[in-house]
Amino acid sequence: MACRIGKRPRLFRALNIREGFDRAIVVCMTEQDSVGVFVAKIAERDILHAAALACGLRSVDLSSPTSTASTPHLPSLIVTDQPSGPWEPAHRSSFSHHDAPMLLEVRDPDPPNVSTSPSHEAAAFVLHRPLRLDSAASALKQAAALMQSFADRHGSMIDDLDHCRRIFDSVSNGITVADANDPELPLTYVNPTFERMTGYSASEVCGRSCRFLQGPDRDQPAVAQIRNALDAGKDIRVTLRNYRKDGTPFWNELYLSTIRDHKGRITHFVGIQNDVTRQVQATDQLQFLAHHDPLTGLANRAFLATQLEQALQRAHRSHGTVAVLYFDLDKFKEVNDTLGHAAGDQLLLVVAERLRSVTRGGETVARLGGDEFVVVLEDITADRQPATVMRRLSDRIQETANILGTEMRPCASVGMAVYPQDGETAEALLKSADFKMYFAKHDSHAALGRQQYPEQQPVSPIPHLVLRRGI
Repeated sequence: MACRIGKRPRLFRALNIREGFDRAIVVCMTEQDSVGVFVAKIAERDILHAAALACGLRSVDLSSPTSTASTPHLPSLIVTDQPSGPWEPAHRSSFSHHDAPMLLEVRDPDPPNVSTSPSHEAAAFVLHRPLRLDSAASALKQAAALMQSFADRHGSMIDDLDHCRRIFDSVSNGITVADANDPELPLTYVNPTFERMTGYSASEVCGRSCRFLQGPDRDQPAVAQIRNALDAGKDIRVTLRNYRKDGTPFWNELYLSTIRDHKGRITHFVGIQNDVTRQVQATDQLQFLAHHDPLTGLANRAFLATQLEQALQRAHRSHGTVAVLYFDLDKFKEVNDTLGHAAGDQLLLVVAERLRSVTRGGETVARLGGDEFVVVLEDITADRQPATVMRRLSDRIQETANILGTEMRPCASVGMAVYPQDGETAEALLKSADFKMYFAKHDSHAALGRQQYPEQQPVSPIPHLVLRRGI
């Protein structure tokens, strides 16, 4: 029975494999598989042609100068008694492709006690002289069977690779492959999701290191973690900020994995990327709301307590001073009742911004709820005394403001407590400052004056907003 090969001609021409040899062997599967005969002796060539015919294989005489013109491809199997021939890389321009064939070496019998392994590095079989039709046919059948085995196994492998590529091309994660043998780790593959995620096409990024995605953020902690994992040959999962082609940032959850060969050497790095910008922003927003007032963006009561405790610890170590200023807007309820809650919210935003504008960057400004605000002062110096800052804050608050079309001058009562004389804990200082604010608000003798709305614009029945101070 003839041994036929060539079930997957289209796929197999492009496949490079390593199967029991030190060099790449490619089994050239064609619609009509052929045996190239490159043997000097005409009689032996005749025997080999007859043996190929007996095996159902087409034979071509490569000894003829005109053989390459009539041979559209390099034969799948070459029988040769020459150490080199037209299958070698230097001569392959004669053929329509550059796949290396399988070789069957013809040579004289080996001396006793000498190995019969092929002398040519790519030879799969040895056929000893004198040649006979049956032995030649047997050798060709064995070679054909080996090529068929390659076709079955590696044709299936190609199908699997094609299947994997289709999966990579359709998944919702970005996938990148980098060459670990190059110190620059150039990208060799990116899938369509990566292209959509970053705005870069495969042709723009392949051959480049993926560091360009980091933009100006090369000092992110995650970058150092990735570098350490690459040096150690370990897998890693990090979230870092990357930049799209148009310059917009996005948060990339990156899983980096190593690919090793059969000897355990790292050959490639595979990156699986997921755009988690929305998740990171949502987490940041939740984190912010856990510590800040949602209306004004100022610190909330819980964050104020933490910040004040830390300020007291620093003051205790440095024998410094901490001042707590407690503000409460006067007649705020009447603003809500007469102008509406939208006007009340707008007034709170104005006051919050004015408090921020006077305080320094490291000082805490908080809204406790309702119309109550707290300012924590640290690093008190001779030219920045708490009473001076309190006066500036009070003056800033009562500047005229346009609240939804209504001109008004907000007023506030304020109490101040100083560490350590008014208390040594955050709770004690807040209570002391609150008490002094309450006393100022209700002690008519503490009133510094009353500011009415302009008589020419009686837009509200609110009689006045009063600025009071208590120390």
